[in-house]
Amino acid sequence: MPVTRLAHLLWACLLVLTLSALWSVQVHAQSTFPIPGVSTGGEASSDTGAEPAAEADPTQALIEILQDDAARAALISQLEAAAGAPPAPSETNGGAGPRSAVPQSETAPAPQNGNFSTRLVHQLRTEVASDVRDFVSRVERIPTTLMLALRGFETEIILSVIRDLAEAVLISYAALIALRFAARPMLRALGRRAVSANWFYRFILRLVGTAIITLAIPLAGVIGVTAVTFLMENGEGGVSFSTAQTAFFAAFVLVETLKIPSRFVLTPRSSDLRLIAVSDKAAHRMQRMLAFAIGLAGYGQLVAVPVVTAETSIFIGRAVSTLLGAVVILYLFFVVLRFRKAVANWLTRNSEEDATLDEVLAFFAMRWHWPVLIYLGYLLTIVLTRPGNVLGPLAIDTVKVLAIIAAGGTATALARRATRRRVRLPQAVDSRLPLLAGRLNRLLPATLIVLRVGIVLLVVLSVLDVLGGFDLSGYLGSAAGANMISAIFGVILAGVLVAVVYLAISSWVDYQLNPFVGTAPTPRMVTLLTLLRNAVTIVLVIFGSMFALSELGLNIGPLLASAGVLGLAISFGAQKLVEDIITGVFIQFENAMNVGDVVDVGGVVGSVEKLTVRSVTLRDVQGVVHMIPFSSASMISNYMREFSFYVCDMGVAYREDIDTSKQAMFDAFEELRSDPEQGSFLLGDLEWFGLNSFGDSAIVLRARIKTQPGKQWGVGRAYNLILKRIFDERGIEIPFPHQTIYFGEDRKGKAPPVHVMMQTSSPEASQAHPVAEAIPEASGPQMLDVPSSDGDDPGR
Repeated sequence: MPVTRLAHLLWACLLVLTLSALWSVQVHAQSTFPIPGVSTGGEASSDTGAEPAAEADPTQALIEILQDDAARAALISQLEAAAGAPPAPSETNGGAGPRSAVPQSETAPAPQNGNFSTRLVHQLRTEVASDVRDFVSRVERIPTTLMLALRGFETEIILSVIRDLAEAVLISYAALIALRFAARPMLRALGRRAVSANWFYRFILRLVGTAIITLAIPLAGVIGVTAVTFLMENGEGGVSFSTAQTAFFAAFVLVETLKIPSRFVLTPRSSDLRLIAVSDKAAHRMQRMLAFAIGLAGYGQLVAVPVVTAETSIFIGRAVSTLLGAVVILYLFFVVLRFRKAVANWLTRNSEEDATLDEVLAFFAMRWHWPVLIYLGYLLTIVLTRPGNVLGPLAIDTVKVLAIIAAGGTATALARRATRRRVRLPQAVDSRLPLLAGRLNRLLPATLIVLRVGIVLLVVLSVLDVLGGFDLSGYLGSAAGANMISAIFGVILAGVLVAVVYLAISSWVDYQLNPFVGTAPTPRMVTLLTLLRNAVTIVLVIFGSMFALSELGLNIGPLLASAGVLGLAISFGAQKLVEDIITGVFIQFENAMNVGDVVDVGGVVGSVEKLTVRSVTLRDVQGVVHMIPFSSASMISNYMREFSFYVCDMGVAYREDIDTSKQAMFDAFEELRSDPEQGSFLLGDLEWFGLNSFGDSAIVLRARIKTQPGKQWGVGRAYNLILKRIFDERGIEIPFPHQTIYFGEDRKGKAPPVHVMMQTSSPEASQAHPVAEAIPEASGPQMLDVPSSDGDDPGR
């Protein structure tokens, strides 16, 4: 199961975590496994088979140290580091002459006169100058410490260690390799089971495999101790372990145990149980590098340093510890620089496939080695300038910091993974509340983002608390911290309540508007419930924000007063807006229109698509969308209330019989009623109004058809189509306007004659006289009346 990229970044710091754990284990290991020649206080003591106690006399040892220039300089460094004071000006500096005295200007007391800022600046400058001088002096002693460490690698000491450890090392590691080889079939069987198992069962299988590998370590140690004891047993039955042997058996278990976490993650022998998605070659390479770093640091600090301390002095032992620590850190420097690009490419390997990869995460993934190198440089500086056991507390703090980061990164990764999963409700709930799943899928990711931000802040504060930058535990124990915790929980509770109420109201509205559950909602119900949901949402946001601000300690009284004054100012400056809202509220309560109605608002006729408390959105027959504020709606005409009428004003010629035309209109209505599509929309018989008006060229007969709301236009078009056909069949003339052609007049005021030729239409005649096509064929002579200019002498 591959982990997220954020967890990958944490694993990039595994080298630093291992190194820091070794430093913290060193102190506990020396007190748990007593090493002959080194007392718990760090002074040289007699070996089990050592010379008489006179040689271990502390006075004599001190005399020898003071006679040795390098040992004396190291002793001075240790005493100054323990006292935390700057070096005395009368001491010599490595034989280079007397050290310069501290300038009087830097050690002068703070001025008694002057303001607070002057005294503060002087104090800070004095402290910084003292720290800088102390650091410079420690850097100057680094060559002395390294030269002193080289005395611990004399040929006689190295040969003595090889003689003592050859049998113990060979037997212990041979036993460990044999036990792991014997356990390999079990590990392979676990890997085969993990192929088709879920993530939880695979995790359990990893734990079982790690436990099998871990049990082999103490067994190999017991076998090694037993074998060495058997080989070293003399005739009298007594066994005497040397300092190197005792230190090795103590370090063997610790060093191999510290390699277990990397084996748990990488599982070089079983790719099916591997936690991170790397190849077998990469897993073997990483395990080898980690094993080398752990072995070098572990055996160097837990074996080489005690042996050198027992053979020479405690100061040379501490110098050797410093040198070995520097070598391990430099090796880690080389590893980070050597594989920085490979690790960066591995961290961003899915950036093209995964569209949700955060840009910020990708930026830090490509530069993962920067913080690691900075931290390694910090460790190297501490190791070289503060030789001794100063890294013990630092290592413990480092382990705490990395543990906090790992825990926070894991929690953030889980939250990130949860944001990508969609909420799925049961089928029964989803059918009744179809929009609830969508709201949850929008609300939960936002909540998880807030949770991730909170986790990051908590991690930062916890790290600062461990490093001494911020006393988080002390702050939480104070009254202010208790109030802050109470406020945070109050804000969280308010947010949860607001979310629950919002989901409840929205779900109830969705249930009421669901046409598949219960009765179908009316347009008025749709409009009012939608407005109710919007209003409740606004109220919840306002009151939830006010409560959250109040819980955080903000006095909302002035805020409410300011909001009242601001509202008053807005009401004067936005009178039209206030008028729109008030008018819209009354329009909704009076049910003047609903979504889907065809209305006339401000001279615009269209279908209502959206209603808010401020405006109405109409779409006319051409598809144009009109947004009309309610303040402009002086009159609203609704065409969709209970029923509708189609009014038919039919014009016929003056010479037509009215009763015949009336009967034709009733016959057309009966045919319309029998229409399967339009007949169901009719709500009554044809209402005859009679002769409505006298027109210029026709008399107008009026009738009315009662229809369902919104169906009057379709019914009217169908009725007109039938009526036209019946009028044509019965020869009832539908008049149309006539046009008078004026040909002008001559100088005498007379109209010129118009010559009209009437003849039978034929193709030849049409070609000769194209105008003849427009004159209908007639049996007798036709006249075209053209009135004269004075109207007295019409031309014939």
